[in-house]
Amino acid sequence: MPSPSATSLDRLRAQAQALRERPGGASGGDVERALNDVYAEVIALEATRTRLRRRQLEHMADVLAPGGSERVTEDVVALRGLDDAIAALRQVLDELRSLPVQLPPPEYPPDIAG
Repeated sequence: MPSPSATSLDRLRAQAQALRERPGGASGGDVERALNDVYAEVIALEATRTRLRRRQLEHMADVLAPGGSERVTEDVVALRGLDDAIAALRQVLDELRSLPVQLPPPEYPPDIAG
């Protein structure tokens, strides 16, 4: 079963692709919402990574205890996975930032002579 972060990454990539392929270009509001979704996911993963690094430091103090090295190894694997997910999300952010945005038609002032 895929991890929640992998599922989120797939959903966010699909969202960016749909915006990229939209005929006439994506609206600024749609791109802004997509950017906000990706930023929220990055922030959540970075918070998880920070907590995991703290836990890893605690586990390193007990590395010589029974099972200590296994816990540190598990932490390292989890941190690598988080780093990979964050890097992938940053690529999605780059894609979204590069999208051409469809601007709304200009609003002309009412005709004064009218």
